[in-house]
Amino acid sequence: MSSKRIFEGNKSLDNIGHFLDEYWKLKKNLSSKITDKNINEIYSEAKKLGALGGKVLGAGGGGFIMFYANQNVQKKLVNRFYKLTKVKFNFSNEGSETIFNNE
Repeated sequence: MSSKRIFEGNKSLDNIGHFLDEYWKLKKNLSSKITDKNINEIYSEAKKLGALGGKVLGAGGGGFIMFYANQNVQKKLVNRFYKLTKVKFNFSNEGSETIFNNE
């Protein structure tokens, strides 16, 4: 199943989380420079708390880790990683949109 089918059909958006997790596993195997101990620990902890998947965004030393998680799990992630900056996002049919994070 492709991600396009998930968005166009009646498929659960939770499948996006599973896609992100599979992608992350494949990407980490490309090079030892893809991730580091800190990122691996954060990702592992988020999965233990119930995140379905995630993705590292940005470049060297100044990016984000995006997680896909159900709402009850999101609260656990926010509490666990309270020291990290939280940026909410939503899926949109409009394509990329500029946002401002004032949290």
